[in-house]
Order: sequence, then structure tokens, then C-alpha cells
Amino acid sequence: MIEVSSVSPQAFALSGWNGLSRVQSPVWRWILFCTLGPAFLTLSAQIQIGLPWTPVPITLQTFAVALLASFFGRKATVPVGIYLVGGFSGLPVFAQWSHGLTWGPTSGYLVGMFLSACWIGWCFDKVPRLSRGSDSNGNQAFVRGLLIALVLLVGSWLTLGCGVAVLTWFFPADQVLQMGFWPFLPGDFLKTLAVIMLVMRFKGQEQSPCEQG
Repeated sequence: MIEVSSVSPQAFALSGWNGLSRVQSPVWRWILFCTLGPAFLTLSAQIQIGLPWTPVPITLQTFAVALLASFFGRKATVPVGIYLVGGFSGLPVFAQWSHGLTWGPTSGYLVGMFLSACWIGWCFDKVPRLSRGSDSNGNQAFVRGLLIALVLLVGSWLTLGCGVAVLTWFFPADQVLQMGFWPFLPGDFLKTLAVIMLVMRFKGQEQSPCEQG
């Protein structure tokens, strides 16, 4: 079953980026960032494909986490953390508007998404080549795209690895890869490609709103 919101996460993210860019006050910029970021993650969680053989749906959460971390660096861990704490506290922000601090089959993926945000954000903060590049030069653009892909790939595997590790608590070990790893690889490839295209197109042309103050 496929559930799709009327507003695409890509449009939501870009409109939020433009809104942050117009805010001059660093305080209000952070307030907006810490509000729009969790809202973006909540929206992305509701866009999902349910698989009959696993309790873990395919969602756009990992896309949202990778996009935030790619554009905002380690600062993205703040809205990701707010999103997770809100969901654990009872706000209906997880997939299918679920919530609650319970140890379940999807818990590992939530932990993995936070670790992924830390990793991707750290790489974009520490490796200037990822954030700034002369994409008019074909060779430089290719190298930059390849580096971004490697960073995002590790982030994706962090999420999947944590998810599979927790699945072993609930299902036989010989089934967890089929339930929580292999079905998600094609979607992760497409989401990674989308993030690369957005980063190459929009990041580096101007200073990040959260870097401005």
C-alpha cells in the first residue's frame, strides 16, 4: 500500500530553505530551523510503501535525514533529535502517525537515522570539497558527486545496520536481511541519487542559512 501526502518533501524542503534564507535574526532562524526540520521529517515518514513480509515500511525518512545533514551539517542533528524525542514523548510523528517509546522492530532504524545524521553532518562540516565545488568543471563535479555518494552510502548503511541488528531481537537471524535490508536497497539508491542531485544543484552557491548566524 502506498500513502502519499499532497505536499512533496522536496517542495517542502526547498520552500523551508528559502524561508530560512530570508530570516535575518539568528534566533528566529534557529527557531524556524528547529520547527521546519521536524515537520519535514514527520511529512517524509508518512510517504511510505508497506511490504507484506516485514513490519518495516519503506519511507522517505532516510531521504529527509540525509538532505538535512547534507545542507546543514552537524546542526541537522538538532531537528532530528527533536523529531525523535517528540515521537518518543507521544507526538504522532512516526510512520502511520505512530508514536511512543517502545522497543519494537523499527526502533533500530530510528537510532540509525540519528547516527546517520551525525555521520553525514560531520563529513559535510569537515570536508570542504563536499560543500563547495566548481561544478562547471566536469572532472571536479564528478569527484564531488562520488565523494557525496560515498558519504551518503555509509550513512544509509548505518541506518540499515542498526535496523537489522534490532530486528534480530524479534525474528530469526536467517530472515532479517530479507525483512529489513535487501528490500530497502533500491529505494536507498534512488533517495541517495536525489540527495546528490539536490546538493550538487543548490549547495555551495550561497551560504547556508544556519551558517549565517
